[in-house]
Amino acid sequence: MQTDDTDTKSDILSEEQKKEISDKAGYIETRIEWLEKRSLKVKANAFYVWSLGVGAVISGDFFSWNFGLGTGFGSLLVATIVITIMYWCFVLSLSEMASALPFSGGAYGYARATMGRTIGFCVGIAEAIEFTFTVASIVVAIGAIMTVVVGMHHETEPIWWFAAYSISIVIHLWGGHVLWLSFVIPVIISILIIFMLFLGSIKYWDISQFAFNVEPQSHGNSWFVDGAPGFFKSIPSAIWFYLAIEQIPLAAEETFKPKKSLPIALITGQATLTITAFVTLFVCSSIAPGVATISISFIPFSDSFATIFLVPNAKRLLALLSLPGLIASFHCGIFAYTRQIFAMSRSGYLPAFLSLTYRQIPWASLLFGSVIGVIAATILKYVGAVVPEVGSALVNISTLAALSVYIGLMLSYIILKIRYRAIKRKFSSPLHIVGAIITIILSILSIVSCLAFQPSYKWALIPLGAIFFVALLYYFLWSRKRLRISPEEAFALFTLYRIKVSRKRRRRFLHPKSSKSNFANLNSKASSTILPSSSSSRT
Repeated sequence: MQTDDTDTKSDILSEEQKKEISDKAGYIETRIEWLEKRSLKVKANAFYVWSLGVGAVISGDFFSWNFGLGTGFGSLLVATIVITIMYWCFVLSLSEMASALPFSGGAYGYARATMGRTIGFCVGIAEAIEFTFTVASIVVAIGAIMTVVVGMHHETEPIWWFAAYSISIVIHLWGGHVLWLSFVIPVIISILIIFMLFLGSIKYWDISQFAFNVEPQSHGNSWFVDGAPGFFKSIPSAIWFYLAIEQIPLAAEETFKPKKSLPIALITGQATLTITAFVTLFVCSSIAPGVATISISFIPFSDSFATIFLVPNAKRLLALLSLPGLIASFHCGIFAYTRQIFAMSRSGYLPAFLSLTYRQIPWASLLFGSVIGVIAATILKYVGAVVPEVGSALVNISTLAALSVYIGLMLSYIILKIRYRAIKRKFSSPLHIVGAIITIILSILSIVSCLAFQPSYKWALIPLGAIFFVALLYYFLWSRKRLRISPEEAFALFTLYRIKVSRKRRRRFLHPKSSKSNFANLNSKASSTILPSSSSSRT
């Protein structure tokens, strides 16, 4: 794990102390030769990581957000403002955690360090589901757009899936600066396309005519077509503007000075996405063909660009302008699930072979996650065509998984903020615990909105529950007894342990009459809190 230049040896316990804590916690000893097969290259700077975060999300400006306009421009606007507040609170809190404890395991690492191994596993599985299924839904969209553009039959869409996965896998296996530049280029192109739409559409703006051309229902008006329920129905669409920004900390082990670079990338990435989200929403709603058409369009940008270029019959060709954004999120999403699976495998949560590397590139997790993605895309395409609820479930599962991750992360933040304030941070959220509480409240509101006001989301609970059932079965029957302390977790876990021990020693000094038995059990109590003990013996 990379640390900043300001980190000192005092931040790390001796090897003997580490082994003692690992033994008491029931972890398998991690040998150097085992880790040598499971290390990553350090190549990324803050700009590269920024492109990773923005790239993971920016497809949301080109795809899916527009369906929220069906409930009225006002409903989606208010929902976007609320979700923007939620994500800013979330990103500021996550930035502080990333500066204090940079984990290549991302969310699951924070949850494991603060709330124990089982909750850490659940958060990690939820995040892996989010990234894998988001990528699957994006590749289906890429296939659909390409068949439209080239005039091929829709049954040929899987050809484009395999082409997209194959090209991305080759680039990931190449690694190094080539990989990071492959994130930067489509992101920059996507941002330029959004602002080309903004600048080219200025003379066509007429928000009063085009943003309110949807017929309101009896209990609604031109702003809120479906009344108050419309706001809740549009929340899932607003989430697509920011979904997956949380994958930035997954690059911790591959980033120079992660305690500085990760917060910079998170905050500037969120700022970039906030601008592009509102530009996209206002521009597409303010020009022809208007909200009534955009709200049901599969490729909203092609409809808007047709107005600017005055070529209404060239929508098929203009659909190509949406591809860079989809490619960016697809490519960055593959990085995310690869690193998530790799980190969980290296920690013992998943089979050990999934963390194997070649030239410090995690090829096993890359191929495994991609196979799962292709299977999900196939089910989405063919089973979803016969049973629409199945297709909706596989698309929506990523949103529910993401919201669950946000709740888990913010609980970790609150624990870290209250119990472990002594940990050094390069950045502190100006909102403190309030920001985390706001994120939790709005995440719960979003989950309720998805399940109560969008019937298709209820179907997502079935595959989500099935995956968690199988995963937890595997965890309790097998991996729970074979966990390891991986390099990216060692610093955090032992730092938390040291703080716990120091706190108890200070209490003993202030209260010298306390029983000796309490102090004699100091290490076991501390390790059971930070490294929850296992009932089984080490294997």
